[in-house]
Amino acid sequence: MLVKDTRAWQPLRDALDALEADAPGAIKYVPNQGNAGDALIAAGTWQFFEDCQIAPRYSSTRDIVAGDTAIYSGGGNLVPEYDNCRDFLERCLQVGVARALVLPHSIRGHQDLLRRLDTRFTLVCRDLESLARVKATGTRAEVMFAPDMALYIDPERLFARCSRYGGLRMWARFARYGQLHTYAGWRMALRRLRPALGGALCVIRADAEATFAEPGDPRRDVPSFYGSQYRFREESDLVSRDLLAFVKSAYFVWTNRLHIGLAAALMGCNVRYLDNAYGKIRALYDAWLSHLPSVRFEGEKQRTPKFSLVMGTLGRTQEIGRFLASLKRQDYPAVELVIVDQNPDDRLLPLIEAYRPYFPIERVVSPKGLSRARNAGLQHVTGDLVAFPDDDCWYPDGLLSYVASRFELDAGLDGLTGRFVDENDRTEGRWLGRSQVLNRYTVWRGAISFSIFLRRGLVECIGPFDETLGVGAGTAWGAGEETDYLLRGLQAGGRIMFDRELVLRHPVKTRTFDEAARERQGRYESGFGRVIRRAGFPAWYFPWVCVRTLAGSLVALFAGRPAQARFKWHSVQSRIRGWRAGADSVA
Repeated sequence: MLVKDTRAWQPLRDALDALEADAPGAIKYVPNQGNAGDALIAAGTWQFFEDCQIAPRYSSTRDIVAGDTAIYSGGGNLVPEYDNCRDFLERCLQVGVARALVLPHSIRGHQDLLRRLDTRFTLVCRDLESLARVKATGTRAEVMFAPDMALYIDPERLFARCSRYGGLRMWARFARYGQLHTYAGWRMALRRLRPALGGALCVIRADAEATFAEPGDPRRDVPSFYGSQYRFREESDLVSRDLLAFVKSAYFVWTNRLHIGLAAALMGCNVRYLDNAYGKIRALYDAWLSHLPSVRFEGEKQRTPKFSLVMGTLGRTQEIGRFLASLKRQDYPAVELVIVDQNPDDRLLPLIEAYRPYFPIERVVSPKGLSRARNAGLQHVTGDLVAFPDDDCWYPDGLLSYVASRFELDAGLDGLTGRFVDENDRTEGRWLGRSQVLNRYTVWRGAISFSIFLRRGLVECIGPFDETLGVGAGTAWGAGEETDYLLRGLQAGGRIMFDRELVLRHPVKTRTFDEAARERQGRYESGFGRVIRRAGFPAWYFPWVCVRTLAGSLVALFAGRPAQARFKWHSVQSRIRGWRAGADSVA
């Protein structure tokens, strides 16, 4: 239970006692139709009913008749975006109920309806803004203040009750209400998306209440995977249990879904909230959650870690402008950009001057080579967190706030990495399927240079990039410098996590398997082969990665994709050349 103060719940308890006294055993309960978050509200409501020793009967709005005593479930439904709670109140006015109680709600708008309510009605507001708005309408209904019903949930009690559910009768009820297939799909979706133990979970809503500038992905908007009218208790209890079990393994949850955050807080996770379209999350946070050390709200005043972004660039101007524009949109208060300019002219100066009013930019000049550029830039960093954006990548809105949150909430986290997609949500490479702490075997599929964020202490411990590796090094080893860097960080004892929810933007380079793509991949693979040899992997590891790629080449060949087969075969050959070079001097 997240709100344990009995005084917070007492007004609602008294209201229910009064209803039961007026209509003993005859109260009708109308559940709030909605998503999995509404199941959490329903589960908390039934635990509260049990403790108040009342047992309302399930009903629907159309079944309310004259003289009834009715309760409508809590939630965020009495707002212009939805009409369920409004329809309930209109029905109660139309038929002439004896009493009607709306459990804790966020309430916005509906002034005309609220003014028509009389003393038979009780409206319970779950935030102070709703309380003020309702009172300002001049309604004659009784108005009170109480927590969201999900805050009453005792998870241990819920899990114990669910362990007793089962049998054909219960599943027949799922089938009767058309929810059997929906529930099976819900369980499968949760199993597919379950966060890694100790990992991060990002759930950004993709419906009418969404405001986040980078729209939520409907495929990962977990509460929307289940929808129901919740006409029997077992259903809401089981969906709530599933949701709690789903978030339990995450260390950190970043969301603008109110009840995803509440579920995570109930299970002891760290939560960072963004607001929804009409401000309900901020209002509830201020009213009931701000005392919880594990729950924070985006934009709260606190120590803000400073980012130092080191970008080497050569031959690009438009792409730099796109990155600078994305950095300006971050609206993050503590960031510095070190641009290591390897151009033979001053083409970047107008752009730099245009963006200097928004964040500090230092221009450094260095010889060509990406690793040389980063080493030159590292001499000028002053921040707490260091990153290495490419000159053709860009940051989604809110990215720096998200990364800062991960480091703030996990003092033992030394580094964070992510993945990328292009403007059409395409990617390349085989990324790890789950968020996880990296090791020397998973780092190859869990990082790319512009997605790496490291604490400055680990950067200082690792030292400089290997200038014989990477684009522009003047050697045969055209990549691998960031993997070498992370391997040295892991060897130094750094705890670096790959976070699948951390998604940056970058063009996809390998769209075809032509000669140019093969040559570029050959330079990359020779660098990887050299890194494997120098990092001291077991003798079996290098043959294994080569055989795996060779198998892919054969599969492509037999599938009638000769260009892709040649591409993979060339990759194996180049990797072997790099491995043979080993720790030799520059070729």
